[in-house]
Amino acid sequence: MKTASSSSDLRCHCGGVLRAAELKDFDFSGYVGVRVVLRRVPGYRCHKCGSATLDGAFINTMEQVLAIAITQKPIRLSSQEAKYLRKHLGLTQEKLADRMGVERETVARWETGAEISPQHDLILRTVVVASLPAAPHVGRPAPSARILNEIIGTLTSVRRDPSTPEALLDPNLVQSILDKLRPAGRQAR
Repeated sequence: MKTASSSSDLRCHCGGVLRAAELKDFDFSGYVGVRVVLRRVPGYRCHKCGSATLDGAFINTMEQVLAIAITQKPIRLSSQEAKYLRKHLGLTQEKLADRMGVERETVARWETGAEISPQHDLILRTVVVASLPAAPHVGRPAPSARILNEIIGTLTSVRRDPSTPEALLDPNLVQSILDKLRPAGRQAR
């Protein structure tokens, strides 16, 4: 979407200049494969065509926030969420299956619409939570102890049916996690 034409100008694919802007409702779905809209996020808007994009470091942070938000949902994982979490972990279907003690075909079925069992849902979320503190080495914020405790609380209470594939991840949950990860004094307005 953007290319640097000089050290200070970012260019849009249309040739216009990308300017810093607060993006009110940014559809992040295309970046992560899960339906999610980000509210009031810093980004760039083209003065010429109006398209919007995000900074790479911010995308990395939001990928971490999304993983945390998904693990906190009180309903079973959808196929898209299970796939996102696997990709977030950087694992192939086979590697995740080995880690979870299931067949690769089982993981493939979850990712193509088969319902994930409550036990496997819990295991997948736990694998993700166990990987979170290691995230800072790739420029992502580590979750606080408070966030980890909230996730653990969610893990013990997931009991409802999986969300529909069309379900939108609650932007308020994503925003609240992002706010908790921001350094003090840099809260969203």
